[in-house]
Amino acid sequence: MLERLTEIGLFLLPFALFVALRLAARRGVPFAAVLGSTLLGLMLLLAGLWWFGVDRAIAPGQPYVPAAVHAGHITDGPAPR
Repeated sequence: MLERLTEIGLFLLPFALFVALRLAARRGVPFAAVLGSTLLGLMLLLAGLWWFGVDRAIAPGQPYVPAAVHAGHITDGPAPR
């Protein structure tokens, strides 16, 4: 049930953001402020994705070893560099 509500919420999110932008424009909120905060949020998102990719990357030439279950315990793959 929670997964279904999450899917519906993610589907409706762009429409809600559009309505919020239209209401902000009607009330006289400067468009530059809305655009600037949106761009700042996107830059933070991209920086976080880049950092996560660099932090979790496997060194070149190192083989990929997936996690496995042995005797009821999860064995990790190789530690990130």
